Amino acid sequence: MKYGIIIQIFFKNGTILKEKFIFILQIDNNCVLLPTFLILYIMAQNIFKGLGVALITPFNTDGSVDYQSLKRLVEFQIDNGADFLCILATTGEAPCLTQEEKDKITELVKDVNKGRIKILKYCGGNNTAAVVEEIKNTDW
Repeated sequence: MKYGIIIQIFFKNGTILKEKFIFILQIDNNCVLLPTFLILYIMAQNIFKGLGVALITPFNTDGSVDYQSLKRLVEFQIDNGADFLCILATTGEAPCLTQEEKDKITELVKDVNKGRIKILKYCGGNNTAAVVEEIKNTDW
């Protein structure tokens, strides 16, 4: 079971009119909107506790992802007490990556981690349909 949150922000003349949070749940490759009571239940079951590290995506000078450095970063964070890793998230480089690069980063982090700590993966963007597809296709 996977779940995700889609945030829609409505603007008019540069002013936020309203924010709408859409919670979706994936069951057997189908996505459904969640009612409020299920949202509260899922949030209460949060598996991410302790020190979470927002892992950067290192790049080579030519702009390609530096996968060797990424491996070292994952090991360093695990060896130094991180309780979970946030990948492709708040460090801001995810919009600059192709889907193929995101998939390769996800697989690399999972392989290096070997189940030792939890991983929180960001799935987001400006295209709601693409975000839903990414959530459907992310294999955890």
